[in-house]
Amino acid sequence: ALLRLLLGNTSSDEWWWSTLETEETEVEEAGKAAGAEYSKKKREEQLIPVIKCDLAAIFAVEEDSQMTIKWLQALEDVRTKKPNSAGPIKSAVKTAISLTTNSLVKAYLRKSMKQMKPNSAGLTKRAVVWLVDRFREGRPDLLGRTMMAQEVAQQTKAVADEAAQYMDQVDEIANAAKLNAVAFDDDDMEQDSDSDDDGGLVSDDDEDEEMDDAAASALVEGGATDKKGPAKSDHDTQVPTCVPPKPAPTIVDLLLPPGKPQPGTDLVSPFTWPCLAGAASCRILHKYKKTRNQVDDNLREFRELPPLSVAERKRREADSVKRILSECFLTERFGEAPIEAAVQQLCGGGGYTDLSPIQKLSIMRVLVEAAYDSQRVFSCVEDNIQSRITASKALDNEMRRAKKLEKEEKAEVEARARERLAEEAKDAFIQKKRRELVRENKKTSRFTNDFLEALTDQEITEFDDDTKAEFEALPGPSSFSRSNVNAMVSKIHEEDAFETETLVVLTLEEIEAREDEMLAEMNKELAQYGDVEAVYERSDRETTAKIDKLKREINDFKESLLTLPQVRASAMDGLRDAIEDGTIKALKTAIRAAENAWLTSDDDETGGVWALDLLRDANLELSSAEKRKRVTQAQRDLIAKRNKCFVRTEPIGQDKYRNSFWNLDNDDEGRVWVEAEYALKANDSVPDDENDDNLVESTEGVKIGVDDEEKDMLSDELYFVDGARDKFVHFSRQEYHSSGLVASLAKRHWGCEATDKSLRMLMKNLDGRGLRESALKSSLKEIVEAIAVVSADGGADDDAAKVKDENAKAASQADAKGKDAKAKYQTTGDDEEFTKAVSAGAGSACRIAFDLIEDVSSAISQRVRLRKVEDPVDAPEEAEYVMGTVTGWKMTEIVSDVGQENTEPSEENANGETSTKTAPVWVVDIDNGGEEELSAVQIVEGVSRYLMWRTQYDGYSEENFNLREYRNGLGRYCGRAADAPYASTPAFLARLMIKKEQDLYPPLKNRVYENEWGGKSGARNAWVASIKEYGHDLATLRNGLLTLSSISVVGLMPMSALQNWKRP
Repeated sequence: ALLRLLLGNTSSDEWWWSTLETEETEVEEAGKAAGAEYSKKKREEQLIPVIKCDLAAIFAVEEDSQMTIKWLQALEDVRTKKPNSAGPIKSAVKTAISLTTNSLVKAYLRKSMKQMKPNSAGLTKRAVVWLVDRFREGRPDLLGRTMMAQEVAQQTKAVADEAAQYMDQVDEIANAAKLNAVAFDDDDMEQDSDSDDDGGLVSDDDEDEEMDDAAASALVEGGATDKKGPAKSDHDTQVPTCVPPKPAPTIVDLLLPPGKPQPGTDLVSPFTWPCLAGAASCRILHKYKKTRNQVDDNLREFRELPPLSVAERKRREADSVKRILSECFLTERFGEAPIEAAVQQLCGGGGYTDLSPIQKLSIMRVLVEAAYDSQRVFSCVEDNIQSRITASKALDNEMRRAKKLEKEEKAEVEARARERLAEEAKDAFIQKKRRELVRENKKTSRFTNDFLEALTDQEITEFDDDTKAEFEALPGPSSFSRSNVNAMVSKIHEEDAFETETLVVLTLEEIEAREDEMLAEMNKELAQYGDVEAVYERSDRETTAKIDKLKREINDFKESLLTLPQVRASAMDGLRDAIEDGTIKALKTAIRAAENAWLTSDDDETGGVWALDLLRDANLELSSAEKRKRVTQAQRDLIAKRNKCFVRTEPIGQDKYRNSFWNLDNDDEGRVWVEAEYALKANDSVPDDENDDNLVESTEGVKIGVDDEEKDMLSDELYFVDGARDKFVHFSRQEYHSSGLVASLAKRHWGCEATDKSLRMLMKNLDGRGLRESALKSSLKEIVEAIAVVSADGGADDDAAKVKDENAKAASQADAKGKDAKAKYQTTGDDEEFTKAVSAGAGSACRIAFDLIEDVSSAISQRVRLRKVEDPVDAPEEAEYVMGTVTGWKMTEIVSDVGQENTEPSEENANGETSTKTAPVWVVDIDNGGEEELSAVQIVEGVSRYLMWRTQYDGYSEENFNLREYRNGLGRYCGRAADAPYASTPAFLARLMIKKEQDLYPPLKNRVYENEWGGKSGARNAWVASIKEYGHDLATLRNGLLTLSSISVVGLMPMSALQNWKRP
């Protein structure tokens, strides 16, 4: 599919013809931009010297700045002279020689004059101008700029290094010929020197002349007299182009046509795709190497650095594959990366099945990298982004609507609070007036008591004018302060959480005081009967029954008070944890436990409910969580629609250590992966006891691939300053690891939170006050609530909670038994039994790598890879693989038939006689949760399978790996979202075949005279029945598909003709 996608896209033209590019084609393309390259070439020509010298040594000689300025000014006249003006050029050079005190400058100038001819001083002029330009670049302080000594030293070093790189481009053969020509014309030169007013070129001081000649000879590098010159190595030769070497032609290249293969033709078929995949991967890698070379060249040009040497370019091209294709350097064999070995094998006509798993993965990765640049992926990502934006806008609208509803609800509650405050003020006023009337009537006896008691509230408010005026002056709903309203709002929320009209909040001490009062009242009531024994003798049955019931209640109450403190302490801890957790399931469980601990009950005095203050907080949190749940359920469809528009998976958050947490779409429900970086240590350092050994790695062991070319990124200001360079390098390396010690990709440690309990423990350990951990905690809370919603949809909400309460005691006993059983496992001493198991593994049906497992002496702490077959009867080839760790072993008794190896009584042994024997079993902790006991054969198979899987053992493969949950990331499944994970199963194909047959049959049966398919023969019904019954079997589906194809091709011909019809 990737190959058809790539070859059918126009973007593949950029890399399919990349292997045909050469240096000449690059030069031709470069000619189109000759104007832009002219200045660069001119600059390079000016940098190339005509005489070899050690410019760094010349700069190193100390000289007075004024003297240097004077001889430079003397040589400036040479720039304006013509090359045939030998006399003036010679005079200016001699003046500079007399002015300078730098012996190396004198030697350089004398060397340039020795190659001067009477009518040609072009070489001397160019040498002089080159020296003056280099001094002006290396010594800006001579031109009046104020610079520090350190800056001057850095500038001179940079200019000297640049000049040294161009020294290799000096034509030594031409220089040797010119020197010979100068030797041949010595007589003419001497005559010219005698006739010159200024005398000869050579100084009168013989010692200085000898020294200068020695210095001049020292300036000439190599000293070789061979006219052919020394052979240049790859380290001395600069690369002329960015095009990598053309790969050697292969068998596939020779068989391919001149044009690019197109999808839909015979060249792209199930028989040729491995060869075409190899050819495409070869061209993609070639294009990738060229792109990296262009980046290197452009970067060096921007930094004004000399071009790379051939040897350096070859090294970088060899490392280019290891810079981005992480699968290509996990395993290297025979000194070659897996991707290159795979390409050579496929391009040489080799089979795809002969590749190792890592080589297959490398080919897939190369094609995926090329698919990123295709128009198909670009349009898909663009459409997904637009759909995601649309869904996000709809989600924002839904959130705004939820906020609006919340605001309206808040306003409604506030109005209720104000109305209630006003009603309470009126009730208080009426009760006050009623008491005043009673007190006044006691003095005056104006009204009877019956009359006062019969007065209604309305009559009291209108009793007299003063009372009526005071009643009308009471504050209305809008007159209360914000603090009073907020207090009443909180009270209403508390009452709504308990679904009552009146709530009394108590502390634990107040609850215990109430219970003491209740016990005292019960004892007082019992004491009213007097002597219980005497009451039994003279009282009737009803009275004695009341006394017995009261005594039982007192005894039960006292017994409960003995265990109640521990139960309440546990319930209160559960409430605190649930409030911190914040999920509906945890809160409901904790509230139910608190109710069982008598932390709330009906209040007889107020007719409402009394509750513990901590329980009040838990109910408020539950109410808030249920509101969030309702909003979440309303937004679920929009979120699912947005998530379908997949672009890139992003982490759900980070903790304070910047460890990333991932929730993958196609993973098991409720699993969260943790990506943590290793703590680095020196290669020879002692491990740190404070860190987990699994998270500690050396700097060399954590590296992936090759290091970055950091020197290309360093400027001159940073390269020559140790502190600034180290700071910049440390900052740039933090992209790979926070320590800044690794200059390449770094390995990461992955772990999984696979259970609901581990997720809740993780949430409990997060600090909600931090920015990162607060956002992470909110994301984890949504995941945990989603798990709870799924379990509730399955009918396990309130009923499951009740069953959990009823079976809590049984579960605790089972846990205790499990702990006791686990404690019986031994963690050492299985060496002998494991060795026996390995020896007996030769008879196993599973392949065992004895060369890998022979070094394993004990199974304890070994990793195992287990193969799980979900349906051994109907689907024995569909399996999944799980990982685990061996934690212990024990000897157990196995019951078997006499003379039989199986554990079930055989039919031959009618009496059912059995025998027992001891055999070892090992317990394995599964990574996804749970434990499993393995026999000797199973443990050997599991350890061997893990070692073969880990080392990519030759010939080891897992062709029957469960791929049913695979989902193509390039597009979306067009059917129902619930069918997407199962779209590639045989059962789904069977259902699709039946649907297609139903669509094809009606139009075809009306076009034939004899309908033998759907007629009396019953062939159609038999076909449908076989597909429905055996749709899980691939062989049945294959035969059924061939039958359906035959029927559709022949057009429902008679069965007699169909039997004689031969499929082409």
